[in-house]
Amino acid sequence: MWRLRSAGASADGVRVDPTRTPTAPVRQREIRPLTGFRWVIGLALFLHHAVNYHLFATRGADWSPDDLSWQQLLHQGTAAVAFFFLLSGFTLTWNYAAKFRTLQARGVTRFYVNRIASIWPIHLLAFGMFSIFFVDDLLANPAQVLTVALPAILLLQAWIPLAGPDTWTLGFNGPSWSLSALLFFYALFPVLIALLGRMERARPRLTIALPVAAVAGTALLAWAWAGDPYASWLFHTYPPLRLVDFVVGICACLVLLRSARAGLPAALPGGRLGATLIESATVLLLVVMAFGHEIAPLAVRYSSWYVLPLAAMVYAFARGGGLLSAALGTAPLVWLGRISFPFLMLHVVVMQALSSAGIYAQSAWLAGVVAFVLSFALAVATHKLWESPARRFIRARGSAWLDARFDAASRDAEEDAAAAAIQLEATRSSDERAA
Repeated sequence: MWRLRSAGASADGVRVDPTRTPTAPVRQREIRPLTGFRWVIGLALFLHHAVNYHLFATRGADWSPDDLSWQQLLHQGTAAVAFFFLLSGFTLTWNYAAKFRTLQARGVTRFYVNRIASIWPIHLLAFGMFSIFFVDDLLANPAQVLTVALPAILLLQAWIPLAGPDTWTLGFNGPSWSLSALLFFYALFPVLIALLGRMERARPRLTIALPVAAVAGTALLAWAWAGDPYASWLFHTYPPLRLVDFVVGICACLVLLRSARAGLPAALPGGRLGATLIESATVLLLVVMAFGHEIAPLAVRYSSWYVLPLAAMVYAFARGGGLLSAALGTAPLVWLGRISFPFLMLHVVVMQALSSAGIYAQSAWLAGVVAFVLSFALAVATHKLWESPARRFIRARGSAWLDARFDAASRDAEEDAAAAAIQLEATRSSDERAA
């Protein structure tokens, strides 16, 4: 169970004055079930790609997602990506809503440094590892490979209009297209949270109405575009349209924070049993949507089909109090959540290596098991030996640079003010003598 903490809080929780900005930023406690959810996302995307590689090995390049039967239950990467974006918006809002009530250059710049530290080390590692598979192609046709590689390494690939197969968007390490969109969300987040936070305080009902309207509008647009050759790019990867998922996460967290400011209990109502039933209902709703996915065309399922049930589930598990959220918040699942990002970004590298080595051709089932074991081991090692040290290094260097730059600017401002005061005093003395 989470509680907001601030100076003067009682033992039973805290009432946060919505009209007052704290003098010191409120550091929010981690919502552990949501960290556990990160592992669920990583595992769902692993299974999605495992189905892709399995069917490519057993059926060849002509297989289609529409031909799947039982594999459809595992082929839910579309829901996982929407979950990833929504959860990112939610957790960033939880950590930064109070800090970004007013935007200041120092705080916003520190936010950007921290976001770079969170994604670029793993992205560059995954890109470098995947580049090994393109050495022969690079030697044979360097221009073609570089036109795919440059947008990928710069995380610009999701912006390239694409008709047909995802050659550009999924070039090199396929999952990194999601970071291309996420980078766009990060760039907008300080302004988004300031504007949406102001909206929530002035017109709280819009915090629910806006995301519902945005999802409905996107769904109608996707339904109208279904079958268009550009629909895959537009509704799967185009960052401005995927921004809807991120904004829904922001609004869901703002609703949660408003409940906390109103002094409502943190946990879901109904005690342990009632909270468990509510959590189970949100999971069941998502399962029903997954089983009924054939109602909607693929362009709709990329985002709109799942995002509102996902928002309800994230909100419920963030409040917690039930058995399911308690299980997701246990130490093993929280630890798995913390290694989920390298697992998410590196598992396709492992699958591609096994495919290139012919393991999938020999036994697709065995290759899938080996891929999971190797991806998990690689994620653990990468998190400990590369991701965490690189993140700490970038944040430390970035903080030092920020402190030096803004402290110097502050000193310059103080010196300018002192010089202006001296000049003013000198002018007054001169005027008095002249009088």
